[in-house]
Amino acid sequence: MTRKTLLNAIRDASLPLGYCFHSGPDAVIGQRIIAYPAVWLSPPKVIASSGWLEGRVTYRVSLHLMSLAAKKHKETEPEQVWEELEADALGLCRGLDQAEGISSATLIECAPSQFAITPHAEVAVTLKMDVVVPFCNL
Repeated sequence: MTRKTLLNAIRDASLPLGYCFHSGPDAVIGQRIIAYPAVWLSPPKVIASSGWLEGRVTYRVSLHLMSLAAKKHKETEPEQVWEELEADALGLCRGLDQAEGISSATLIECAPSQFAITPHAEVAVTLKMDVVVPFCNL
């Protein structure tokens, strides 16, 4: 249930920011993204856990926030779009940190992508963070 809690919390944190939420293996990202701005959640990885019947699971989460806004600008001006995407990434972290069922979301890294992730020539940032999800199996 912790994985489902995590996915739902990320989706719920991204929707108010105006993003379409998608998740799945990175190999199919270009086939599934059809609307922008978009958030893509790569499969989360368990990096730590504590307790058996009740405790916490820490996931390493990797998200791509993508926008086609740069198509309206010159190719030399992705900086403005990256700045907007970074602000949204921080907002997503804040929303996730306050989500029900999430103990904490700690920003690890937010970096601009040097190349488009999909065939749509979008501008993107990659957000990596650790998210702690409590559980109880009693």
